[in-house]
Amino acid sequence: MELYNVLFPYFFLPVFMLIYALIPAKRRPLLIFAGNLLFISAADWRGAAVYFALLLTAYFSGIAIYNGRAKKDGEKPKLARRRLVLAGNALLCGAAFLIFAHGGALAPNLPYGLKLFGAGVIAAHIISYLTDVYRGDCEAQTKFSALAAYTGFFPSLGFGPILKYKNFRKTFAEPKVTLEKTAEGVRCYITGLAEYLMIAEPLSRALEDVKKTDFESVRGAPAWLAVIIFCACFCTTLNGMLNMGRGAALMLGFPVKPAFRRRIFKDGVKNSVREMNIPLYEWSRDYIATPLRRLGGRGGKAAACCGVLVSVTAAVMWYGFTAGWLVCGLILSAAMIAETAGAGRKMPKTLRKTLSAAIMFICGAAAYIPQAAQGRGLLKMLNAPAAGTQNGYIEYLAGISVPLIIMAIFTTNSIIPTIFKRAGAGWYRVAFPVIELVLLMICTAYMIY
Repeated sequence: MELYNVLFPYFFLPVFMLIYALIPAKRRPLLIFAGNLLFISAADWRGAAVYFALLLTAYFSGIAIYNGRAKKDGEKPKLARRRLVLAGNALLCGAAFLIFAHGGALAPNLPYGLKLFGAGVIAAHIISYLTDVYRGDCEAQTKFSALAAYTGFFPSLGFGPILKYKNFRKTFAEPKVTLEKTAEGVRCYITGLAEYLMIAEPLSRALEDVKKTDFESVRGAPAWLAVIIFCACFCTTLNGMLNMGRGAALMLGFPVKPAFRRRIFKDGVKNSVREMNIPLYEWSRDYIATPLRRLGGRGGKAAACCGVLVSVTAAVMWYGFTAGWLVCGLILSAAMIAETAGAGRKMPKTLRKTLSAAIMFICGAAAYIPQAAQGRGLLKMLNAPAAGTQNGYIEYLAGISVPLIIMAIFTTNSIIPTIFKRAGAGWYRVAFPVIELVLLMICTAYMIY
């Protein structure tokens, strides 16, 4: 089950929230765990068995890591055992991510098509939990239902946001629902749903049309327009999914902050990468880049560069296991390392923002064009074709995509929130519930038809 499936807002969510509100706060983690199992089982019931095995391993590993600490003054911690347990679980989670993420893209021949929905989020949450226990940021979670609720948190399973365990450990033990969080969660969920169904999905269908079209018609200008469509589709999909996940988490009483900053032109590639998916960036920084930097010594520039390279590339590969995404990650890593070394500091701010936007566009082209070319010749696709082969198609492609791209620019930036803010708080409070209702009705039509 996905958050944009009609079953979620009209069947699952009302029943779940009614039970959730009636039971004591201490019992809510168990209900969330049941919701996690339902979401995972809906994709493939056998995936629930894989998830349960990972969960049990994480549960006992967390206790083992915590018990290996120094319990008395002067006592040495059992570092070798703690590191071995942590490294073993990190490898296990990494293997689960590589095998099951993106529909098993790296392992398409799994027995009987075995799937694990949300494999990336489950792996990230387990690594976060065990690393936080290892570092001493929190104690091991002995309440099994609380850890089970966190590791497979169903609002995050689709695309995030990833939650760091140390920030939410108390909330997962006893989630508390408030009217303000619920109202904000409903608003966030509906806006994310509308953005995904009304903008991202039609743009995705336009991209599928590009793949099926005659090669000569797509070459040149249509190929570059397809890159723009891909960038708009990616941003609206990401923003919509993160908003839906955040909205569902807020309704359950979890104070999740916005995961996507609404600006196109950002000051520097680092800010661009960070604000595209803030939880993913912070997770890769804290749990990949920081340990690699510490292994090489705090002052080692080579270790710091290696941390940036591995963490950024891994974060980008979160979106897809293709050569294009790998190239995209390497480009972004090189740009961030250059920024850290001081490149571009003396540039005017406007020029720096324009350069950052250009690098992000190049990364979009690197991620998309190899998929669209499909072995038909990457450079040939970007070059202009013979005269008269593309005029009709580019008009068709622009006609179905330009209005959606304009809508994507409005929704993924601060334009609409600024309009509401300047219109006045009183008008905002009256109008937004009506807008939410209209959006929900339109989204229902999209989900059904």
